[in-house]
Amino acid sequence: MNEAPSVRLLELMGEWERAEAEVLSCLGEWDRAGTWGEDGACTPVAWLTNRAPVTKGDAVRLIRAARLAGDHDRTGKALAAGDIKSAHVHVLARAVRHREDQYPDHEDVLIDAATEHEPEWFRHLARQWRAIADDVAAGAEAEKQFEHRRFHCSATFGGTVVGDFELDPEGGAIVLAALEARDQPDPVTEGDLGRSRSQRWADNFVEIMAEDLERPPPGGRVPHTVDLVVDADTLAGTPPSDLGAARCELDLVGPVAPETARRLACDAAIGRVVTQGRSEILDLGRRTRLVSRAQRRALARRDRGCGFPGCDRPHWWCDAHHIVHWIRGGGTDLDNLILLCRRHHVLSHEGGWKLERAPDGTITAVPP
Repeated sequence: MNEAPSVRLLELMGEWERAEAEVLSCLGEWDRAGTWGEDGACTPVAWLTNRAPVTKGDAVRLIRAARLAGDHDRTGKALAAGDIKSAHVHVLARAVRHREDQYPDHEDVLIDAATEHEPEWFRHLARQWRAIADDVAAGAEAEKQFEHRRFHCSATFGGTVVGDFELDPEGGAIVLAALEARDQPDPVTEGDLGRSRSQRWADNFVEIMAEDLERPPPGGRVPHTVDLVVDADTLAGTPPSDLGAARCELDLVGPVAPETARRLACDAAIGRVVTQGRSEILDLGRRTRLVSRAQRRALARRDRGCGFPGCDRPHWWCDAHHIVHWIRGGGTDLDNLILLCRRHHVLSHEGGWKLERAPDGTITAVPP
């Protein structure tokens, strides 16, 4: 292994650290002297943003850190001596916002912790100090965090659903714990590195939501349903010439690809409505699995989990998949059924992979 690039990288980062410590010291003196105002700037942040290669956010961070090191003797000396790193000062500057009055009384404790711990762990300690340094302020911040909670998502023109959210610490901890509980890296096989962490979490989130939809709602309320509406011709692969008669869409999202419709019609926690023409309903599927309970139990015992070669997802996270789809004449019987996790169910429809069952029951996955 060639270590030269790694050695050089560490050397450069050491030089970077020494340079940033000096920048913070010089910046503090410059700020206290008000030199930035000599050029007509309204604030030191505005001066830096317009004259230095930094963003406004970077300028704010630098000014805060420089002021902290300049206003507090031990902090500045520890940085100058190399006992703490500039990253420690940036963490401290963020932690003491709205706690400036408490910092002088706790400076020694915080600097001692900074000298003993690397910046990443010190960040956790600084957050902990912030929470307990001022109980009244911490309580007010916690209430503000809860009031600012939000969750937004919407369907794009292309049919994907995008969004963002902000949760208070308790709500966030619950969500993170639920996603972590299901998370495990995929086995790495030749030509397939498996899903990224963000992709696994996306799948885990969908699985949790799907399971919740299948539970009876509390208080005797009517269950909320998600329906796939598709016309028979489109489902069969021959879309009608009349665009007004063509239907292939999901509630709340809108149009989806025909192959996605075929996967959902195969087996999913989504009801199906198959139409002909503009209004004639040919098949109103119940919001239950197309596979019977007895067949589902038999599949769970036989396959134990996802039947895609190399996958170990448990059976309760899987859909029943028709190896030969029922719209193409495949029967809903055990010889033509296999359990697939959502990832591999998508690969077997939208991804174009084909599954073949040998006479001895061995499953082979054929790539597109």
